[in-house]
Amino acid sequence: DLTITLTEQQGVVRIPIAEAAERIRSEGALAFKFFNPQFTLVAEAKPVEPRLVVEQATRLVFEDDELRLQATLNYTIDRAGVFQFQLTVPADVVIDDVQCPQMKEYNFDEQMRVLTISLLEKTQGQVSVTVTGHRDYEAGVDAGEITLPTLVPQGVERETGAIYVFAKEAIEVVTNEEGLEAAQPRTAAARPSGTLQRLVIHRRALGGVF
Repeated sequence: DLTITLTEQQGVVRIPIAEAAERIRSEGALAFKFFNPQFTLVAEAKPVEPRLVVEQATRLVFEDDELRLQATLNYTIDRAGVFQFQLTVPADVVIDDVQCPQMKEYNFDEQMRVLTISLLEKTQGQVSVTVTGHRDYEAGVDAGEITLPTLVPQGVERETGAIYVFAKEAIEVVTNEEGLEAAQPRTAAARPSGTLQRLVIHRRALGGVF
């Protein structure tokens, strides 16, 4: 599919497509009328660009020797299909696995810190991706402020979601609300049944990236 953009227009006026000759009417067509042969009409045709909106839920779990990450990204793709997604991965995060029903393969460029998820075919609609990873962390030794690692989707128009932080009872996690960007804290929900960790904080993105 193509989209048409008028870059220059002189001596012509646009008219409803219903006023054009029936033989040239078509869906999405533009019609113009001129009153003098000395007119200018310049148009540029480009492929329709896909629009991506994503909702991301990130689960971070502080263990004794590592910080585990699980991110579920629910993409909505319209206007045009895509063959792949790309995510920026924070430094020191190791990608353990990627799951997606429409995935062909994934590749992680450690130098550029970019995770590329290739799909089986050009895809529109709803696509869910789950990425798991970890970062080395030693409780009681790695003290100080830690920036919570979250994946950053590339090429998306809008991103919303939440970050859930869990920790063992023996590990104290204190959040710095003044350091939040494009997010706000929410009241912690009850601890999920069957888990050994406790929910520390729940953050909801207001828009853009975390």
